[in-house]
Amino acid sequence: MNYSEKIFINLLSEYINKDNKKIDINDSIDWDQILNLAVIHNVSGIIYAALKNNDYKLPKGINDKLYKSFLTTAVVSAKRDAETDKIIKLLTDNGISHLMSKGYLIKNYYPNPELRTMGDIDILVKEEDLKKVTDIIKGNGYSISNVYYNEVGFDKNNLHFELHDQLNEKIGNGVDFGEYYKSKYKKAVLISGLTYRLTHEDHFIYTVVHAAKHFSKSGCGIRMIMDVAVFINYFGTSLEWSYIWDEFDKIRLKSFAVNIVNLCKIWFNTNTEGIIDDSELKLRINSEFYDQLCEYILSAGLFGTYNRNSDFKILRNQYFTDNKVSSKGKNILYWFFPNDEFMRIKFEWYREKPKYCLPAAWVYRWIDSLRTKKFNVFGKIFRVLSGGKKLDRHQNFMRKAGIDTSYDEN
Repeated sequence: MNYSEKIFINLLSEYINKDNKKIDINDSIDWDQILNLAVIHNVSGIIYAALKNNDYKLPKGINDKLYKSFLTTAVVSAKRDAETDKIIKLLTDNGISHLMSKGYLIKNYYPNPELRTMGDIDILVKEEDLKKVTDIIKGNGYSISNVYYNEVGFDKNNLHFELHDQLNEKIGNGVDFGEYYKSKYKKAVLISGLTYRLTHEDHFIYTVVHAAKHFSKSGCGIRMIMDVAVFINYFGTSLEWSYIWDEFDKIRLKSFAVNIVNLCKIWFNTNTEGIIDDSELKLRINSEFYDQLCEYILSAGLFGTYNRNSDFKILRNQYFTDNKVSSKGKNILYWFFPNDEFMRIKFEWYREKPKYCLPAAWVYRWIDSLRTKKFNVFGKIFRVLSGGKKLDRHQNFMRKAGIDTSYDEN
């Protein structure tokens, strides 16, 4: 980690801890790198607030860009809150119970909730209510932007929302999170009206699970690590941590959770006393794995998509990481002939078709790929054929991080 990256993390730590101790910033700082990191991790407003809270001096051009992002973040947040309130009222007026999670709740644990950015708002409804809610949304001025197997995306005023009928995070560690969270949904706590949330313990677990999903694909950005830190800062030992760690054990993510909590302690000076035994915190700042972890999180932005090519995603997709597949040739076959479940998620028109229509769906997929991506797809496949060592390194890194994909998915 270079000097500017350290300053970037220190500024975020100053902000979430409301720390007025000034960082020693010297002339070797690369303000363009600070700005770029703030942009790709979607924390520009927070970086501006941290700089202004302690009256740091920075170049005018950088200051103006950060200030503009700060204002935009606050304005968009106000619009999003107002629109979300309308949707919640709409659901409540129509007798639809619903559960809120992730950023909608976590933002309230930040010093300034309006500065915690969100790409979308997720709303969980019961499976039997999904179609009814979709029709209600359509009839109230929202446009449907995407429909997947158990997810409906919709938009209004440049804001994106998603309806889900299950909290299903596909990580590839042999756990069916859709089934796991059905039991947690039954313990949901009423906020008001017909709006529910998970218990704070289950929501913390879900926050880490969601980060693990992104981490296991192409990467999770620093904002997801900050969410864990502010969650701990806000609730501390009031949470039932023995339950939390037992649950992480059950879902095979305890090592990952320990590493993330450890990273929070190193980066954000998070107080872990009474939360986890120090003997479990084995991540050390002077270690090769720590360097790898920092580079992996910082280099590719919020969702791991910045400056990380699409071959990386292909290598990690389920049809390239099935442990029953041992040869590269068979891996390629998975691209041409995905399973029935994948195709039903991918193409809405195929969802209600009988399974014997699967070959027709494959042909449609090939033609659609050639039409939209032309021959670029063959270049990707060629690079995947030569990408075995890269995948092996990535899988080894995942295991060190605490995400083990060696479990039988059946």
